[in-house]
Amino acid sequence: MHFILYTEKTVSESLRSITERLQTKGTASRPGLDGWIDKSGMFSISVSAPVIGNIPRRTNLRGKLERENGYTLVRGDVPSGATPAGIGAMLGGMGLVALILLNSGNSLLAMAVVPIAVILFVIMRGDDKNSEYLLDELMKMLRAKETPPKVTTKRASAPAAAVRVPAKPTAAKTSTTVKPTASKPATSKAPKSGASVSKPAAVPVSRQP
Repeated sequence: MHFILYTEKTVSESLRSITERLQTKGTASRPGLDGWIDKSGMFSISVSAPVIGNIPRRTNLRGKLERENGYTLVRGDVPSGATPAGIGAMLGGMGLVALILLNSGNSLLAMAVVPIAVILFVIMRGDDKNSEYLLDELMKMLRAKETPPKVTTKRASAPAAAVRVPAKPTAAKTSTTVKPTASKPATSKAPKSGASVSKPAAVPVSRQP
């Protein structure tokens, strides 16, 4: 199974965390891990846990750390095994094969199916449990998640609000006073030529004798 995880730790911090976990002694509830790390970012962790009685299964996880876009990318692979439902279907199919072989007279081959089924069960069931445990431990030690973290970027400062400067009051335009024009005296118009002018009547003068 291929997986991708994301962590905010650097590559060196992640390798240091893996080293510390490998050096931690295991307990009944938390088995210890084995593995190695490389300065290039490569690492490997493994765990061994019993599956049937004292029959253990060791599962190995390999991965690589790479720094990208402000966070560390963890790529790796681990055997995922099979779920109980898948294992049940597999065992049912193998049992059917064993019955067919018995009916055909191949009893030895039918008996050989039994240990093969046990081995496959240990491998598939062991990898299913161990892969889940290894991924959980890896996410805890690296504080990793399946989704990339949000990288906080400084927002560009908004431009300062434009201060509206009031316009300077414009000087009032001086009103131009209109000087009154002196009225010209009315002049009598000369009579037109050809107009008749009445002459005063002559006063008779009386002569004394």
